[in-house]
Amino acid sequence: MTETLNYALLGTLFCGAPLTLMVLAWWLRRRMPRLAGAGFAAGALTIWLAATPAVASLWIGSIESLVAPLPPGADLSAAQGIVVLSGGRSFNAPEYGAAQPDRTTSARMRYAARLARSSGLPVIPTGGGRATYGAPVGELMAQSFKQDYGVEVAVVEAAAVDTRENALRTRSLKPEWRTVVVVTSAFHMPRSVRAFEAAGFTVIAAPTDYRAEPIDSLYAWIPNQRALLTTQLAFQETLARVLALI
Repeated sequence: MTETLNYALLGTLFCGAPLTLMVLAWWLRRRMPRLAGAGFAAGALTIWLAATPAVASLWIGSIESLVAPLPPGADLSAAQGIVVLSGGRSFNAPEYGAAQPDRTTSARMRYAARLARSSGLPVIPTGGGRATYGAPVGELMAQSFKQDYGVEVAVVEAAAVDTRENALRTRSLKPEWRTVVVVTSAFHMPRSVRAFEAAGFTVIAAPTDYRAEPIDSLYAWIPNQRALLTTQLAFQETLARVLALI
């Protein structure tokens, strides 16, 4: 089972488990009213907490803090190149006339472009995706790097479907590279570092796209959709890291 499929299944588990518990509680409400009440309350409380910015930020922040940010102006002279991991594609982009890197991918690209301009290092975008969905994300990234940031990529990796393949396929494209700057979202960086080190690279981590927000008011405990999506992301990433160790 691929990492991509595992990740999708984890998202289904996150969304489905509390709702399934509440449905079961409703079904048992006459046979076991106390147990049903407790189950329904547990499911509702889980969804409520998951949708609060405070819980979302605390959880995703605990993952993002595992790898320190790269200080502005950091010396990257030990690296041979910058590897930018893709997030996904945005198909609803009529203003461009074709699919584009999605918001997560674009955030990673923006930071990578800045590092490339300041360091002079070559860039490799990496990411594939299903062929039936159009051009691989790596190719879309290469086009955007050139058109939007004026950065010519060294080579495009356009077949990887998960983090492990990002690392292994980059290694096969650039076997002479020993140290690389890895750019990806902060929540994804711990797994990315592990994957690239396993592929034989020395990694200079350059996390970006931070999702944790300050918990500085009562509004942090008022549920909203954005927080629920962030908590889902933290849940998926946490279990994906655990499964990678099994």
